[in-house]
Formats: sequence, C-alpha cells, structure tokens
Amino acid sequence: MSDPMNDQIVQWAGVIVPVLVTGVSTLLGWILWSMRKAYVTKEDCESCRTQMNNRLSGVEGDLENAPSSKEMQAVMLQLSNISGELKAANARAEGQAELLRSVSRQVSMLNDYHVTKGK
Repeated sequence: MSDPMNDQIVQWAGVIVPVLVTGVSTLLGWILWSMRKAYVTKEDCESCRTQMNNRLSGVEGDLENAPSSKEMQAVMLQLSNISGELKAANARAEGQAELLRSVSRQVSMLNDYHVTKGK
C-alpha cells in the first residue's frame, strides 16, 4: 500500500519543482543582464583603448617638441638679462626726461625774458 503522505509529496513536487526551476532561471537571467550593464564589453574596451592610445601618442609627440629643463633655464637666464637691461634703459630715460624738463624751463625763462624785454 502506498502512503498518502508520499503521494501528496510526489503530487506537489510536480508543481513546485518547475516553479522553482523557472524562478531560478529567471533570477539567473536577471543577474546576467545586470552584469552586462555593470561591466564593460570587449568592443567598448577596445574603442576606449584606441582613443587613449591616440591621445597618448599626441601627448608624447608634444613632449618630444617641448624644451628641456636646460633650455628653459637658458631662456629664464636670458629673460633675467633682458629685465635688467630694461630697468637700466628705464633709468636712463627717466634721467633724460629730467634733463629735458630742466632745458624746457630754461628755454621758457629765456623766451619770457625776450618777450617781456621787447615791450
């Protein structure tokens, strides 16, 4: 004789097992779909790598043409020399301006004397 409890378990197993398999399959499908959104595809990685290599090549080319530290030091030294020369030229120009003001006052005084003497 068969046990009624075992018959009921076998009967429900025919319903529960397919529902569990469907649920697990759906869960696995959702997990794989989510991972696809979270991780980079090979195509995306390759296109990004190509872009980065192009940018890196450009930067390397720019660095090859950039002046070295010794060249920059020479430029800074030349700029310092030019700055000193400009300060000296400015001082000479200020001295000449003062001399010109002095001569201008003398010419003005002579002009005033000759204009008033003639009256």
